[in-house]
Amino acid sequence: MTQEEFEKFVEKAAIQFQDHQSTYTKWKDDNDVNLLEKQAFYVIDWKNKSVSHVKGLEKLLGWKEDEITLLDLTRNLIHPEDREKLSFLIKEVVSYCFDTPNLGKLVSRFSYRIRKTDGTYLKIMRHSGVYDLDEKGYSYSNFSFLSDITEFDKSKKVGWDFFIEGHDLTELKKRIEKDLKTPVSEREKEVLECLVKGYGNKKIADELFVSTETIKYHKKNLFKKFEVNTTIALLKKASDEEIIVLE
Repeated sequence: MTQEEFEKFVEKAAIQFQDHQSTYTKWKDDNDVNLLEKQAFYVIDWKNKSVSHVKGLEKLLGWKEDEITLLDLTRNLIHPEDREKLSFLIKEVVSYCFDTPNLGKLVSRFSYRIRKTDGTYLKIMRHSGVYDLDEKGYSYSNFSFLSDITEFDKSKKVGWDFFIEGHDLTELKKRIEKDLKTPVSEREKEVLECLVKGYGNKKIADELFVSTETIKYHKKNLFKKFEVNTTIALLKKASDEEIIVLE
């Protein structure tokens, strides 16, 4: 999922819930939220595209409350290798919440890398749930606890799961797994289509109005995603998965 696509999703969510009012809130008082060591808490309000009730974030990551935005926590500060997958997962889980009423027992878990103010990354586990419900039982805000798990998880893998009491999510999870099989961003697809035409790095860069270093970065990511080492093998595998059509 590209930056533009994710931003459009955020805008759509804000419009969808613009006139909705909260009738249920998870915690009435921020003092009810207790944090452990190396943990932070915040609430994302999709209706107002804002972050609130922030606790422990500066201690954990160095970011001050007035410096952080919804897009920072859901995309911008995420490690580049984790970003596209996590954006897609967030969109899928949050969209389900937007479309399904009475999800007070929702729990979602994501593990990924997030950037600190000093430029280094922490591996964190994020537990999230419903914070506000509107008059029709739909959720438009969610709370999240971030826990530093760097000491225990050195992998680069993005982990995820979510469950809701009384809901069978088997088919939804299968569809998400299928969509995640080989995630390709729109820009990476454009690079693949240029490779099909036989373009070199400079020609692709000129075609897409970016630098050759950017093209090299995209190709490196594509080789990694498709687990190949050559352009020929990359194009064959992308064709086999019906992402591109070989001419």
